[in-house]
Amino acid sequence: MRNVETYQELMFAIQGHACVVKFEAAWCQPCKTMSQPFGLAASRNPNVLAIVVDIEQVREAGTSCGVRAVPTFQRWEHGTLTRERTGMLSPGELDELFA
Repeated sequence: MRNVETYQELMFAIQGHACVVKFEAAWCQPCKTMSQPFGLAASRNPNVLAIVVDIEQVREAGTSCGVRAVPTFQRWEHGTLTRERTGMLSPGELDELFA
């Protein structure tokens, strides 16, 4: 799992990989609650890059990716958004994003 600190870093990652991006904010309690399950789902699915973006730190990323609420989880396949879920997810729902 990796944290990105710039919009360019995020764009580079989603263009070249299959990845799941978790958009979060430091003030968001559900985001904090989802951190461990997201990390566990990432460890069960090592072929998919797991990325965490703090929308307060990298505002352009949230805006450009259409994030309206946090936590938002997006599945990207080599630059194309294929799935999106918002809110608290079960371990099974997280695994579906990584599958």
